Amino acid sequence: MAAAIVPYDQDGADDAEPETLVKLPEKGVLAKRWEQRALIRESVRSNKKLLLWPSQLTTGVASQAALKINRMAIADLISEWGAVCTEPRAPPVQWLREEVKILHSLLLPEIDNVIQYVDAWGAKRLCSLAIRRFRAGIKNFRDPHLEMRKIT
Repeated sequence: MAAAIVPYDQDGADDAEPETLVKLPEKGVLAKRWEQRALIRESVRSNKKLLLWPSQLTTGVASQAALKINRMAIADLISEWGAVCTEPRAPPVQWLREEVKILHSLLLPEIDNVIQYVDAWGAKRLCSLAIRRFRAGIKNFRDPHLEMRKIT
């Protein structure tokens, strides 16, 4: 199965810039990678979602605490996305939606569209946070588990 080449559109955030074509990883590769990690697989089965958040109030908010909790899933995401996109940009959310949907169909008996939405957008936001922190040259985090040289 060949990788797709699609327009990258910042998810409708800014239509003033011309479209840039982005090559996407093969369909299902990231979902299979997540599924092969025992800790991620166990977390998805027990919590019914891919990403965990520091509190219910901070669900969907990209923060260092959320990045720490989800570092394995985001490290896999950055590895797969970095293999096809050399520019420092977050992956398109449509691709993440498809990957999350595949992962949920592999591991969960019931599919919840709201949880899929939160997982896809949360992964995009956490990936974007990690990229911004790395681009800014901030490599020394207060928490040694978040050091970017270990993630990328």
